[in-house]
Amino acid sequence: MKIDIGIKGLLKSLLYFVAGAYAWIENTGLSAYVLTSLALFMALDMVLGWIKASVVVGLDNPSSKKAKKGILVKSVIFVIPVVVGIIWGALGDTNTAIKVVNVQLTGLLIAEGYSIIGNAYAIYTGEELSEFDAITFLFKKTGEKIRFLLDKIIGN
Repeated sequence: MKIDIGIKGLLKSLLYFVAGAYAWIENTGLSAYVLTSLALFMALDMVLGWIKASVVVGLDNPSSKKAKKGILVKSVIFVIPVVVGIIWGALGDTNTAIKVVNVQLTGLLIAEGYSIIGNAYAIYTGEELSEFDAITFLFKKTGEKIRFLLDKIIGN
């Protein structure tokens, strides 16, 4: 058997990996569609943010340091659904944990979508769109829900 190490072979291997990962994610009960869309939105948001910083007057030019920070911040955002899922799972309700993680991922997807629209607006008009920090909103609401659960468990 000959292994194809050309571009075609590498693309086929990547396709098999992505298909396997997608099937595994769906098998866990998580929404692979939302997770895949979120990853694509994050990548698109970074590209549009770089274009916006290059085009809009008055913004700093993008640098590799800022790009690295942006990638790190976007990676940390994935921690939120994982932690929330583990908390709910620890409470013994795995069905609710999966639903909560899917809601968290959908919230992050919406936040990234808003950021993409804001970047596209700025590129098109040269003006910044008013910010709505959906990620902070999601953090706060999640924290409130966890506090509510702790109060319920402890009995205060």
